[in-house]
Amino acid sequence: MSGIYRHADQGLKRLYRYVESQFQNTALTAQWDELNVLRTVSDLYQRIDDFSREEYMTIARKAYADARDEILALLPEKEGSFTDLDTLFLINIYTRYDRKTEYRYDHEWERKRDRLAESMMAVIQAQDAAKISNTNEIRVALQRALNLMERQMRQMADTMTDEARNQAFADAGVDQVMWNTQRDAGVCPGCQARDGQIYPLYAVPGKHRGCRCYLTPARFGLTP
Repeated sequence: MSGIYRHADQGLKRLYRYVESQFQNTALTAQWDELNVLRTVSDLYQRIDDFSREEYMTIARKAYADARDEILALLPEKEGSFTDLDTLFLINIYTRYDRKTEYRYDHEWERKRDRLAESMMAVIQAQDAAKISNTNEIRVALQRALNLMERQMRQMADTMTDEARNQAFADAGVDQVMWNTQRDAGVCPGCQARDGQIYPLYAVPGKHRGCRCYLTPARFGLTP
């Protein structure tokens, strides 16, 4: 069970490589002037968003398949209970308020995009545009935006794993689940106290940011 988030980690490696390459290319090739900065930043975030949505769906489908296999190992007769995740699954997660992060993913993504554009505009207005492409201020602003983006992506990858597993449990009629910690030095006291506890699937305590505790089936109800 220690590999619950392995698909998230694998997807994040691909995401990070792509994101870093996009930021590097933008830093080297973009025309940093008042006429182009908004379009440049918007195009950058759109490319990354398109790529990340595909990765998130891959993470979710693999996590769903893992949960399905766990359930079938217990009850093979549940074979016909499962469905395929579609883009609506992703959209629902993107557009709802997340109590862990205290934001909606799509709103926070737009906020980060707009914040970078504002930062770039401030740098441009403060300097000679002809000399701006290689300034330290540009590099610092881009690196800060990259770090913030990667943290948000990590949280979303874990959320996709959790939500995909929950969907598989619901599809199979799991009505109670067990809370499991990673049983390592990173477990916080609050999560440690929950380790092994049983909860109704729809009344599981909320997770904190960065939490990698996970759920396993504990009891199946009457729902097919």
